[in-house]
Amino acid sequence: MKILIVRLSAIGDIIHSAVVLEFIKKYSPDTQIDWLVDSAFSGILEHNPNIKKIHTIDLKKLKSNKSFKNLLSILKVYGLKFLLFQFCIVSSLL
Repeated sequence: MKILIVRLSAIGDIIHSAVVLEFIKKYSPDTQIDWLVDSAFSGILEHNPNIKKIHTIDLKKLKSNKSFKNLLSILKVYGLKFLLFQFCIVSSLL
């Protein structure tokens, strides 16, 4: 199974979400866990042994074509048909 965690920013939320990875791996050791995070916060996750790959995106540049295409390419790898972003700052990026 592959899991992509999308927790882009909010340092406290990233730290709290990272705790769950240990339990996922404990009960499903073959699960591949990747994380999509704002590049400014990727260092928090770098040495987590439960994360196979950290995908980064620059939220400040999200409205630019290059960054948006990067986001789409990351999501395409996972074959996602639908994605719901649950963070408040989307409207401020538009």
